Amino acid sequence: MLAAFAAYQPAAALHVSGVLAVVTTGLYSGGMNPRISTPRTRLQAAGSWEMLTFLLNGLLFILIGLQLRTVGGPYGRKIPGS
Repeated sequence: MLAAFAAYQPAAALHVSGVLAVVTTGLYSGGMNPRISTPRTRLQAAGSWEMLTFLLNGLLFILIGLQLRTVGGPYGRKIPGS
């Protein structure tokens, strides 16, 4: 994350595309990943990302579910007994 910010700021100061600078930094970092980290670290990171993705998807599902009644407003069907 710090590398992306460090790539964006100089690009913005030079009035060039910050998005291209961040993408280029990401591609370069991704290519260097096998040389920077060990296979064990990459396996642990993959598991951590999967867990984080699962938790964020669950949180998003809950938040959307909580907003459905508000979004539906007067157009939502009333459930008998509620």
